Amino acid sequence: MSELLQRPRTGTRIRVAVTFDDGYFDNIDVAMPILRQYGIPITWFVATDFIDNADLVPWWDLIDLTLAECYEPVEFTVDGIKGIYDPTVVADRQWLNTRLRMILKSTGLLQRDAIIEDMRYAISRQYTLPTNSYAREEEIKSVLQGGDIELGGHTGSHPNVALCSSDELKAEINRGKIRLEKISGQSLNWFAYPFGGRGAFSPSAAKAVQEAGFNGACSLVSGTVSMKTEKYMIPRYAISPNMTMETFKARVLGAPLYAGLESLRSSISMSSVRKYGKGFVG
Repeated sequence: MSELLQRPRTGTRIRVAVTFDDGYFDNIDVAMPILRQYGIPITWFVATDFIDNADLVPWWDLIDLTLAECYEPVEFTVDGIKGIYDPTVVADRQWLNTRLRMILKSTGLLQRDAIIEDMRYAISRQYTLPTNSYAREEEIKSVLQGGDIELGGHTGSHPNVALCSSDELKAEINRGKIRLEKISGQSLNWFAYPFGGRGAFSPSAAKAVQEAGFNGACSLVSGTVSMKTEKYMIPRYAISPNMTMETFKARVLGAPLYAGLESLRSSISMSSVRKYGKGFVG
């Protein structure tokens, strides 16, 4: 990230920065040996609460465990998700895999944590919860010795920062930053908004990131980087696990085309906002 954003561009070749979010161990175990083989540096955005507490399983992994390991109905008791859901029934699986994810992405911290605790209890009645799959402090320290990995902030508990209060924003952003700087012994320059799509960051979040001392912040809104790019809304292209090599090549090499289409879509959306007066959270 630092090399891409702080060095002036020369020539017409496409320049690419590779980033990973969250802090899973498979980033070290699977991805990094391949990237090092080809001399590709990365920026690694790590949510620190999960590396410090192995028993803290992220809610998206809890959903996956429910779908994979629970063969009897699970009962949730917290308002907003209250009900009995059978993972073996198609309609209930769809609710768990789509609606529940949307609820948790669009829920404030207190309600989110209540739902997570309710999920943990319901799942644990059928299945012994494993430790999470995040890297641990010593593993992160070890991999940083290669000098080709730049750590970036990603909060403590991976909330939707657009829904956080001012105090929650400061606590989440600073907790993650301080912890990673202690692990690495270096100042952090970059931040990535958890989830990162439209509705997962806001002007107040961008201000909090800047006040915490970061040079910029990444979203997951598609787009290319230019001299006009807003430093606290840097676009990125998401690469999904089920993407074929052909699709991956098209996504990377066709980035300028994707950026043009995204710009056109945004222009159309803003035109509708001006015409009909509808607001949105960016």
